[in-house]
Amino acid sequence: MGEVSLPAAGVQPARRIRASEVDGPRARPPIKALALAALALVASVGQGQPATPALPEGMELSKPLSLVQCVRIALAVSPGVFVAQNGVRQATAAVTQARSAQLPNLAFEGSAGASRRRGTLGGGGGAPTGSPSSTSWGTDLVLSQTLYQSGLSEGIRSARASERASRLGLDDTRRTTILNVAQNYYAALAATALVDVAGRTLENAARHVEMATAKIAAGTVAQSDLYPFEVEMAQARLGAITVENQAQTSLTALKEAMGLPAGTQLQLADELGRPPLTGTLPDLLQTAYRERPDVRRQQALIEAARLNARVADIERGPVLDVSGGATYGTGSGATGTDAQVQAGVTFPLFDGGFTKARAQSARAALDSSRQALQQLHIAVGAEVESSYLNAVEANNRIDAAEAAVRAAQVSLEVAEERYGAEVGIGTFIEVTDAQVSLRQAEVDRVQAYYDYNTALAALRAAIGQAAVEGVE
Repeated sequence: MGEVSLPAAGVQPARRIRASEVDGPRARPPIKALALAALALVASVGQGQPATPALPEGMELSKPLSLVQCVRIALAVSPGVFVAQNGVRQATAAVTQARSAQLPNLAFEGSAGASRRRGTLGGGGGAPTGSPSSTSWGTDLVLSQTLYQSGLSEGIRSARASERASRLGLDDTRRTTILNVAQNYYAALAATALVDVAGRTLENAARHVEMATAKIAAGTVAQSDLYPFEVEMAQARLGAITVENQAQTSLTALKEAMGLPAGTQLQLADELGRPPLTGTLPDLLQTAYRERPDVRRQQALIEAARLNARVADIERGPVLDVSGGATYGTGSGATGTDAQVQAGVTFPLFDGGFTKARAQSARAALDSSRQALQQLHIAVGAEVESSYLNAVEANNRIDAAEAAVRAAQVSLEVAEERYGAEVGIGTFIEVTDAQVSLRQAEVDRVQAYYDYNTALAALRAAIGQAAVEGVE
């Protein structure tokens, strides 16, 4: 479906008003000043308008885009996805930092110095004397290794659990991004369909005006029959203007969801369809609890909090630390090697309650994480159930809306035929009422298709799947 455009009938372009018509004659500004002002305006516009981001390969905004293409663009350029990716990088770096304490450390150390001593013989009145300059230097190759440290392995496992939570957070960001794009895409399709409804309503109103005009000319009806149809025409024009604006604002919301700047030209290729609704509510709930990335993320956060609480308990003492090292050095004095193994035990006797308070805080954080998972389970269940019920209701409403449109079309055809007969057996009221019923039936049909598609997308997202098929 292409870009919507429906000019409002009877609307004339406004005449440009000259400055002299408002304020009277003015002196012409210098040409140089005009040029400088124009350059400043162009520069300010260029700085204020964000550039269109680089699109995935094969994507062109000059062509109509399918829903799958819009989602892929959003996943490639959305700032929210970039933020989540950076969070994963930070968590990965934190794991590397934690693991480094278990790995050998090798360092090179070097130093150099020079000194010279000056003095006198026999005190202050003697002949000056001195020693030649002396220099010293040395280089060391130092190897150190932590053999054991209380709480070290738990800290590393906690960092890994946090990294896993960050990756699942990225998956959840992708899930919500896809759903947001899908909902806005369906809203734009629905708005475009309403533009088509308004166009058909406007065409019917024009035909009704022609019918009444012809019957007035033939002398079969009074002039007053024309007025209701003229009102119908005016209302159809107003409705067309309104839905055209709604279509444009829907495209603006879609561009925002995709991460595209305002002013980007966008055309849509799909239409509102009726994909099948599969699965039972109990099965969908189990899938959601098992597959939702935000649920799995919270489970990883619980594991990280549990390990943090374990580390906090360990650090209350006693803390054992065993390390070893070796040094090879050479310099102006001597050359040789040195090796050592060290073991130590730390037990805090009094630290103002610091370690105890830290352990209590870690246990409270663990309990909060567990309660957050319970709350998330409740919210996920409600989201799945409501999305499923909305999809079922909208799916049933589509059948009823299709039947209502067919009946309203027949009713309008009969009313027009009765009114247009040479010996009029129908009235203009039958025609206008039938037209109102048809327009409402078509609007209800568009709404039913929109509600079904958005509910189905929300249901897929609620169980942890991509809201759009064909997107990984």
